[in-house]
Amino acid sequence: MKIFSIGESIDSILFVWRKPVNENAKLKFRRKLGYRDGTYAAKLMDRIQSVIFDFGENISETYAQLFSKEYEKLEDYLHKELIIECETVQGMMIAQKKNESLYMLDISCYDSYRLRGLFDSGGEFPLVEKLNKALEGV
Repeated sequence: MKIFSIGESIDSILFVWRKPVNENAKLKFRRKLGYRDGTYAAKLMDRIQSVIFDFGENISETYAQLFSKEYEKLEDYLHKELIIECETVQGMMIAQKKNESLYMLDISCYDSYRLRGLFDSGGEFPLVEKLNKALEGV
């Protein structure tokens, strides 16, 4: 699994490579983060975990069902339809592992989770890097 943050505003879009999720993967991720239960940080990480593991649009599936005839590769679809820079798309494609699908998460849709601004690439809090480190091997 790997997360990519696209955008520098509080309305960041996240792209997540993930396999079909099981509870074991969620527990392993939570243990790697190492937050004590009951703390604010643990509650925040529970919300983040829920968003990255359970929500989002399966872009791989959308591409396969609707756009595979129009675009030869998923990369072309991401660049031309979703207007993502070529270098970013290439980095995203390199990160794909076997049996993973690409999911798109619009953080602005999860206002009740109070996550706005946490995933900004220009912010001082390198949350995406920390989450990706915890996701290694999950």
